[in-house]
Amino acid sequence: MQNELLIRIQQIIEEKCGKSEAAFAKKIGVGQSRLNRNLKSDDYKQLMGLTGWILSAYPEISREWLLTGAGETYRPEDAELVAGLELKIEHLRELLAGKDEIIASQKETIAAQKQMFRAPGPSVETIPKGAAGGATVAPSSRLKTDR
Repeated sequence: MQNELLIRIQQIIEEKCGKSEAAFAKKIGVGQSRLNRNLKSDDYKQLMGLTGWILSAYPEISREWLLTGAGETYRPEDAELVAGLELKIEHLRELLAGKDEIIASQKETIAAQKQMFRAPGPSVETIPKGAAGGATVAPSSRLKTDR
């Protein structure tokens, strides 16, 4: 019975926090050391003590399932909501992955532009007479006249 409860708690940790016990402890409002102690304990009461914290942090989880393993993981009225949220989460993950590709591409563009602006060029460029009144343009963008 204790092993089964532990397995269900570990399933929740994996689903909700990607196996991060630290994130799970923070979410349910207990210290990580307390969580670790309870998960490793041979005392069934300590595991049962976590169930209240878990159900408070994750009200969509079925109390019956958590305590006995019977029924569905999520309360029936929340199962559809959870499924919809999981789809949205997956979509957001895809968007984030796309964002990373865009950022990498933009970084490459910026690096290429920096190289282009660092390339040596003529120090002063003369504009032909008639254009800008025969002025010369220095790299500092100040105008000098030929007169």
